[in-house]
Amino acid sequence: MQMDWYYGMQTVIWALLLLALLILAGYIVWQNRNDLLILVFGLVPLSMCILGSILSALHPTNYSLGAIARSLLVLHSYVGNMMFYGLMATMALFFLPANRQIRWLALILYGLLIGLGHNYLNDVVNERIYYLWAILPLLMVFFGWWVEQSRTQNLKLASS
Repeated sequence: MQMDWYYGMQTVIWALLLLALLILAGYIVWQNRNDLLILVFGLVPLSMCILGSILSALHPTNYSLGAIARSLLVLHSYVGNMMFYGLMATMALFFLPANRQIRWLALILYGLLIGLGHNYLNDVVNERIYYLWAILPLLMVFFGWWVEQSRTQNLKLASS
């Protein structure tokens, strides 16, 4: 703020807007805490942001990429702009249908795109860390789906 009033004020406004959106998202997730689909949908991006920050801080320095990591890096460099449209399509598939199984499938695709299409992929230098990064959202979504299926199954057995 002291060095450049205009950009400092703009930063403060954007920071307040970001804080308000985070509070709103937290409130919505809290209100729907009994619905695993909404809970997982809200926690996947947050967990990926936290994990990305931790991995960026660690920043391993082994520059020998394996064949899978190299091919994914090349794929990401060619199709990086398509990731945006893929995320929009998976979000439409998540929000529009009423069938929960289709919504879970959309959430799995969303997690896959987040895991494979993040900018951290450009800096990946350790394959084990990349696999953790790419698989974590899929594991979170699959675990949420599995818990919901077992709850539904238990409710059906209890009502019989």
